[in-house]
Amino acid sequence: MNAKAALRPSRTFDQLLPPGVVYAPRTTIEHVGWVLSEAYRLDTLTGLTLLVTGSVPLLCHQNTVTPEILAFFEACGAAPSAHRVTYQTAEQAFEQTRRWSAEGRQIVCPYPLPAESCEPHALLVPDALYRWLNDKSNLDELVDADWLPPAVMLMPDAAQDLLTAFVGEPIYIKACVAGASGAGIDVRYAPDVKARQQALEWLAGHAQAFSGVRVELALEIPICWCLNLSIQRDHIEYLGAAIQLFASPGQQCGSRIDPSQTPPASAVEEVMRIARKAQQMGYRGLAGFDLGLTAQARPFIFDLNFRMVSSTAQLLLHQSAVERIGARVTESWHRITQGPLAPALAAIEPLGRSGRFVPCRLWEATPESQGRSMITGFLVAESVEALTLTRDAMASALGPLLV
Repeated sequence: MNAKAALRPSRTFDQLLPPGVVYAPRTTIEHVGWVLSEAYRLDTLTGLTLLVTGSVPLLCHQNTVTPEILAFFEACGAAPSAHRVTYQTAEQAFEQTRRWSAEGRQIVCPYPLPAESCEPHALLVPDALYRWLNDKSNLDELVDADWLPPAVMLMPDAAQDLLTAFVGEPIYIKACVAGASGAGIDVRYAPDVKARQQALEWLAGHAQAFSGVRVELALEIPICWCLNLSIQRDHIEYLGAAIQLFASPGQQCGSRIDPSQTPPASAVEEVMRIARKAQQMGYRGLAGFDLGLTAQARPFIFDLNFRMVSSTAQLLLHQSAVERIGARVTESWHRITQGPLAPALAAIEPLGRSGRFVPCRLWEATPESQGRSMITGFLVAESVEALTLTRDAMASALGPLLV
């Protein structure tokens, strides 16, 4: 076992994105209202790619790269981007984005950017194309019907028709948004009439925000993956897949990578076909497509995310993380702690040094986060069963620090 070996991502952003780009993930809460509900998390997101951007310049908040955080990364054998530019306020972030725009750099952001942050021509992906591709209303135009679960599309003013769609069957009700969505914020599971009525009331409170309502039959899906891709002008690369873990129907809570459980080849071929269609429309960048298998091994595609997704960094670091300690599987891990980050990092440093925990994003508490710090990464183990031991060790080490 060589736990001190350096982590080396299998690919970095300078290999996965066009030359000359910069990665500027800071946006506004108005542009990610269907992904986040707390404004301070906009700044925490800027630290998610620190280990995988390579030589691509990265804009990140200063509280993702404090001296204590950098020391912890080093203790874990991880090397954060040396090409980072830090900011403290949103205006400083947008000022830097405007500066890059003026220099002729192309801006990559996983979410829509406010107009004042850069010139429209500076965006790698035009705003209109980004919004169209990520809108679930357009799934039928990107995915062949055989690969989609039974569904009906409703206009916002006809949302009440969800009460009579697939009568007697459990359904998923998805608010279609022209832009970024995620974390299950736009999805409601309705196993009965009462839940349908509650979903209708929820939709009524957001009627101006969505382009349509997708009502899907809730199939029995024992396993789902997010298949990650890089889409460039002259080629498309399949990066691998992470199993999606769910706290409840439609509410993802994490990702696991297990080489014994991978999507069928036909599924990879289909997502590559979809990626080619987006490529022909002008899309460039990362993508993550959600796909599941029924008990009869029939694949269905549920969502298309034309951006970096929560499992991207884990996928790029997985092989190095398992090889350096002779392990096999990884599983995402995320917790919020109360107070300064230093005591929490000290508590879990032995797990980081041993290679059983890999940090991806660390956040030092601020008044805006109400004194809460954040630790995001993944656990590394020989088997799915052994993950439980590492998970328990992390919880025991942090103890009362956890929120």
